[in-house]
Amino acid sequence: MFPHAGRLALKHIISCFVAVGVMVAGAAQAADFAKMQKQAEARIVALLNQPFEIPQPKDPGGGYTHEKHKENAKLIY
Repeated sequence: MFPHAGRLALKHIISCFVAVGVMVAGAAQAADFAKMQKQAEARIVALLNQPFEIPQPKDPGGGYTHEKHKENAKLIY
């Protein structure tokens, strides 16, 4: 009655398997993301619990205060 029904069913089954594969891969990525997010949060909390050192600029590029300001800027971003 429907000559293409078998092919359509097969295509539907294949697309379902592909979708399941994509969802499984996505779940793994979500787990990796959650793990990385927890690690980043722990690192940020540890940094925020330390006192910030903001020296008065007095050295030229490459000096201690210059390098400390660059390090502080990286922590902000």
